[in-house]
Amino acid sequence: MTRCLRFVVLSCLVLPFPVGASAAAVTAADSAAIARVIDDSIGWFATKDFDRMFGAFADDADFFIFHPDSKSTIRGIDALREHSRIFADPDFVYAGHEIRDLKIDFGPSADVAWYSALLEDCWSYKGEKGCWDDCRWTGVLAKRTGRWVIVQMHFSFAEDQVVAGAARAHAERDSLVFGAYPEMRGVVVDLHGQGRFAEAAAILAGAVPRYPDHVMANTFNLALMYAKLGDRQEAVRAFEDGHRRGVFYNTWSFEDAVWDTLRGDPGFAAVLARNDVLIAEAQKGSVMKLEVVTPKGYRADRKYPLFIALHGGGENLEQFRPHWTSPGLRRDFIVAYVQSSQVISMNGYHWQDEAVTCREIAAAYREVLAGYAVDTSRVVIGGFSSGGFGSLVAFFDETVPASGFVVLCPEIPADATANALDAAVRRGARGTLLTTELDGRLERQKEYVARLNGRGLDVRLVVTPDIGHWYPDNLEQLLDEALERIGAAP
Repeated sequence: MTRCLRFVVLSCLVLPFPVGASAAAVTAADSAAIARVIDDSIGWFATKDFDRMFGAFADDADFFIFHPDSKSTIRGIDALREHSRIFADPDFVYAGHEIRDLKIDFGPSADVAWYSALLEDCWSYKGEKGCWDDCRWTGVLAKRTGRWVIVQMHFSFAEDQVVAGAARAHAERDSLVFGAYPEMRGVVVDLHGQGRFAEAAAILAGAVPRYPDHVMANTFNLALMYAKLGDRQEAVRAFEDGHRRGVFYNTWSFEDAVWDTLRGDPGFAAVLARNDVLIAEAQKGSVMKLEVVTPKGYRADRKYPLFIALHGGGENLEQFRPHWTSPGLRRDFIVAYVQSSQVISMNGYHWQDEAVTCREIAAAYREVLAGYAVDTSRVVIGGFSSGGFGSLVAFFDETVPASGFVVLCPEIPADATANALDAAVRRGARGTLLTTELDGRLERQKEYVARLNGRGLDVRLVVTPDIGHWYPDNLEQLLDEALERIGAAP
């Protein structure tokens, strides 16, 4: 029992009367009523008429449905009500159904009937169509208070057809051979952008074993394609395969609305729980990492300004460093790139635990002071996204004696205390909050800057147009302008 949009005439054969049933007991009206109920159990989705759907089923705890997969068995009408919530998603729409070779039999008492049919049931999720083709469908109905209702249903596919379909899919995947990983990924990205999720899924299914260094990305993207196709079972299987292969996923990635159709699914809940366990295990061996870059012509007998740079959430130093640089930083600053110990994904970290963040930034600062010639009156802290959050927390906590901050698309922390704000104003600190027009936190960022300025702290807001939560192309220029404004550059 699933999806559904065009209304199709039933092809129906009603056997006259089995042994023990009389012509008087079984009427043409009963046969027609049963045919309507059977069609209602699928056709309701054409208009998303939930009353029509529930009217076709027995309203009790004994009702059940066997689906082709083992994880979607429904026992009891309450379980059906919970399961049916996914069909309210406006992106999940009916795309036609047809019931063929419908055969109805009646029991001796004429108040019980059973049926068999072949079902074609099609749907579309975000523009990508899927179908159950030649699904074998059987069920039992009972006549209760003068009305026929379905008390149980069973959907299945013929084993030989399933095996043949799997063989065809495997052959199709094997024919999609790519060279280097970026070539394959580029094709998948293009297909995804065109809404051709099934084709992208076929490529990714073959890419998982073919590119062992990219299991995390490929299994995640495979699950994403299945989720967009409305195939919860295969999406869960993709994540389970990734876990079996030793990877885990960015916790924040699961907050995206694309996974809403999986929420409440026991298999998806188990995936999330297992992912949390794997992250906790990885956290046990994780430590802060520091990489220091000195300016060209660095000399130990003179003092240099210091910039403490914090990566974004889900990033690491290898991903972050190429973005966070500028002519001024390369020429004039010691730059301390700090990688948090706080695990969020296989190779990504975050700064959201404020106590751990301040402790690790303080440790990194001490290590830099011990090994490099730092002008402690000219220390600036900054970073992207979660790193911007951590920078603001450390700045107002005075974890380091920062004269200013430069943050990009930050999550906004809780407002600093009055004492912390007053201390920043007294030491003449300045800040620049860089953000983007399409950043989801833009309004909160504007309000935050207004509050800081209202308390006397000199903070500038710079909004780059036509870009989302990412590094602007002119970030080097923006960084140098911010550093000049703070006055930390020589």
